[in-house]
Amino acid sequence: MSQLEPYLSDQEVSAVATKIIDEHPILQRYNSAFVTARIEPPWHGQLPDGRIGWTNHPVVQFIIVSDHPRSSVYKLLGSGSGTRHTTVAAAWERAYEDAAKEYKHLVSGDQMSPLERIFRGVAVRHIEQLESLASIIN
Repeated sequence: MSQLEPYLSDQEVSAVATKIIDEHPILQRYNSAFVTARIEPPWHGQLPDGRIGWTNHPVVQFIIVSDHPRSSVYKLLGSGSGTRHTTVAAAWERAYEDAAKEYKHLVSGDQMSPLERIFRGVAVRHIEQLESLASIIN
């Protein structure tokens, strides 16, 4: 049975999250949180290459979770107090660690960290999903 555990420190994730949330106020409006997690193998789910399957290699996830844009509607219907929406990106732990190590060696003022690059991609997808969910008319 696989286990989910925190991956990167709250401080490291928070620095990137603050920067992205400041640039995208919609994330603040929907009370967004950024987290990372490591999944111990064996694990079954969406793999970093997009396939669904089993792996015996550690997978790390980069997660943005926000209040669901329609949560007030769900509350009125009595089925969704605290409803949240989540967007996830996954990477092989070793690939992420290699990228982070390379970044630390080659750091220059204009380079974006692998953590920020990944979370920016997740944020774009997450915002598109939030906007799409918000536009649903019952």
